[in-house]
Amino acid sequence: MAKRKAKGKTKPKPKAKAKPRPKPKAKPKAKPKAKPRAQNPLTINPDICSNFSAPAGTAIQWVGIPPSGCVLTQEPGGPWPFNIGPPINLPTPSTVTIKAGLLPGTTYCFLASCCDRPVCITIT
Repeated sequence: MAKRKAKGKTKPKPKAKAKPRPKPKAKPKAKPKAKPRAQNPLTINPDICSNFSAPAGTAIQWVGIPPSGCVLTQEPGGPWPFNIGPPINLPTPSTVTIKAGLLPGTTYCFLASCCDRPVCITIT
Protein backbone atom coordinates (compact mmCIF):
# COMPACT_ATOMS: atom_id res chain seq x y z
CA MET A 1 0.00 0.00 0.00
CA ALA A 2 1.21 3.36 -0.91
CA LYS A 3 1.59 5.96 1.69
CA ARG A 4 -0.43 8.99 1.29
CA LYS A 5 1.46 12.13 1.06
CA ALA A 6 0.63 14.45 3.79
CA LYS A 7 -1.15 17.44 2.55
CA GLY A 8 0.50 20.66 3.37
CA LYS A 9 -1.32 23.04 5.49
CA THR A 10 -3.26 25.42 3.35
CA LYS A 11 -2.56 28.98 4.10
CA PRO A 12 -5.61 30.73 5.39
CA LYS A 13 -6.95 33.24 2.96
CA PRO A 14 -6.45 36.76 4.15
CA LYS A 15 -9.68 38.26 5.31
CA ALA A 16 -10.98 40.93 3.05
CA LYS A 17 -10.90 44.34 4.55
CA ALA A 18 -14.33 45.53 5.56
CA LYS A 19 -15.71 48.00 3.10
CA PRO A 20 -16.10 51.37 4.67
CA ARG A 21 -19.71 52.09 5.40
CA PRO A 22 -21.04 55.09 3.57
CA LYS A 23 -21.63 58.04 5.80
CA PRO A 24 -25.29 58.75 6.27
CA LYS A 25 -26.39 61.52 3.99
CA ALA A 26 -27.54 64.65 5.66
CA LYS A 27 -31.26 65.02 5.44
CA PRO A 28 -32.25 67.99 3.35
CA LYS A 29 -33.73 70.82 5.30
CA ALA A 30 -37.48 70.98 5.14
CA LYS A 31 -38.71 73.59 2.74
CA PRO A 32 -40.72 76.28 4.42
CA LYS A 33 -44.42 75.82 3.88
CA ALA A 34 -45.87 78.12 1.31
CA LYS A 35 -47.88 80.92 2.80
CA PRO A 36 -51.44 81.13 1.60
CA ARG A 37 -51.75 83.32 -1.42
CA ALA A 38 -53.75 86.45 -1.34
CA GLN A 39 -55.82 85.04 -4.16
CA ASN A 40 -58.78 82.92 -3.19
CA PRO A 41 -59.68 80.00 -5.46
CA LEU A 42 -63.35 80.53 -4.62
CA THR A 43 -65.81 81.32 -7.43
CA ILE A 44 -69.15 82.87 -6.58
CA ASN A 45 -72.26 83.38 -8.72
CA PRO A 46 -74.13 86.54 -7.64
CA ASP A 47 -77.07 87.99 -9.55
CA ILE A 48 -75.86 90.84 -11.75
CA CYS A 49 -78.04 93.45 -10.00
CA SER A 50 -77.55 92.24 -6.40
CA ASN A 51 -75.09 93.58 -3.85
CA PHE A 52 -72.80 90.89 -2.41
CA SER A 53 -69.81 90.25 -0.15
CA ALA A 54 -66.65 88.33 -1.04
CA PRO A 55 -62.95 88.18 -0.16
CA ALA A 56 -60.37 89.89 -2.35
CA GLY A 57 -59.15 87.52 -5.08
CA THR A 58 -62.54 85.83 -5.51
CA ALA A 59 -63.60 84.92 -9.04
CA ILE A 60 -67.07 86.09 -10.03
CA GLN A 61 -69.39 84.55 -12.61
CA TRP A 62 -72.52 86.66 -12.66
CA VAL A 63 -75.93 85.15 -13.29
CA GLY A 64 -79.10 86.84 -14.51
CA ILE A 65 -77.38 88.73 -17.32
CA PRO A 66 -80.00 89.69 -19.93
CA PRO A 67 -79.58 88.24 -23.44
CA SER A 68 -78.69 91.71 -24.73
CA GLY A 69 -75.71 91.77 -22.31
CA CYS A 70 -74.69 94.22 -19.61
CA VAL A 71 -71.83 96.73 -19.41
CA LEU A 72 -70.12 97.33 -16.06
CA THR A 73 -68.56 100.76 -15.62
CA GLN A 74 -66.88 102.65 -12.82
CA GLU A 75 -69.09 104.72 -10.56
CA PRO A 76 -67.97 108.36 -10.98
CA GLY A 77 -65.28 109.14 -8.42
CA GLY A 78 -65.22 105.59 -7.08
CA PRO A 79 -62.41 103.02 -7.18
CA TRP A 80 -62.56 100.03 -9.53
CA PRO A 81 -62.54 96.64 -7.72
CA PHE A 82 -61.95 94.23 -10.61
CA ASN A 83 -58.83 92.83 -12.28
CA ILE A 84 -59.92 94.00 -15.76
CA GLY A 85 -61.77 96.96 -17.24
CA PRO A 86 -63.57 99.24 -16.96
CA PRO A 87 -65.70 98.79 -18.93
CA ILE A 88 -66.55 95.10 -18.75
CA ASN A 89 -68.95 93.91 -21.45
CA LEU A 90 -70.80 90.88 -20.10
CA PRO A 91 -71.41 88.04 -20.87
CA THR A 92 -67.83 88.00 -22.14
CA PRO A 93 -65.55 87.62 -20.22
CA SER A 94 -67.34 84.91 -18.29
CA THR A 95 -65.19 85.28 -15.15
CA VAL A 96 -63.95 88.47 -13.48
CA THR A 97 -61.78 88.54 -10.35
CA ILE A 98 -61.94 90.95 -7.44
CA LYS A 99 -58.51 92.57 -7.15
CA ALA A 100 -56.20 91.05 -4.55
CA GLY A 101 -55.15 93.28 -1.70
CA LEU A 102 -58.41 95.18 -1.23
CA LEU A 103 -59.09 95.94 2.41
CA PRO A 104 -61.73 93.89 4.24
CA GLY A 105 -64.75 95.93 5.28
CA THR A 106 -64.45 98.24 2.27
CA THR A 107 -67.40 98.58 -0.11
CA TYR A 108 -66.88 99.17 -3.84
CA CYS A 109 -69.78 100.14 -6.09
CA PHE A 110 -70.02 100.06 -9.88
CA LEU A 111 -72.67 100.74 -12.49
CA ALA A 112 -74.29 97.98 -14.53
CA SER A 113 -76.21 99.09 -17.63
CA CYS A 114 -78.80 96.36 -17.08
CA CYS A 115 -79.57 97.42 -13.48
CA ASP A 116 -81.56 100.41 -12.20
CA ARG A 117 -79.14 101.20 -9.34
CA PRO A 118 -75.41 100.84 -8.57
CA VAL A 119 -74.22 97.38 -7.51
CA CYS A 120 -71.89 97.14 -4.51
CA ILE A 121 -69.35 94.56 -3.32
CA THR A 122 -68.24 94.50 0.30
CA ILE A 123 -64.80 92.92 0.77
CA THR A 124 -64.77 90.34 3.57
